[in-house]
Amino acid sequence: MKTCRSARRLPYAGLLVALYATGAGEEEYPSRHDMVRRCELGEGHGDPHSAYLYAHDGGPELWARWEGERDEIRFVRLTPCEEGDPGLPPVLRSACAFPEGHACGHAWEDGERERPRE
Repeated sequence: MKTCRSARRLPYAGLLVALYATGAGEEEYPSRHDMVRRCELGEGHGDPHSAYLYAHDGGPELWARWEGERDEIRFVRLTPCEEGDPGLPPVLRSACAFPEGHACGHAWEDGERERPRE
């Protein structure tokens, strides 16, 4: 599965408000220069573009979402998809990590992921 190539610069003030609301500490805030995020879903997905931002204490994750290249960016809290790769033994499976109910393939099907999530 190829990854969507849509990328957006996030509004810094809006991101800080969203991070604060999820319980992030100042030491976890990104720098102003680290504001471009790429959609993490599969190419041709039917959902809004989505970029993972933050998770705190096992609660819903913070994601940036946008429709088109000029649409407003929304910061939303979403539950992750927990589907594991059925081709691996249960002890080796990792959860999908895309938002629950996503329309594209699962994250573990994507060989292009840039970073594993904790």
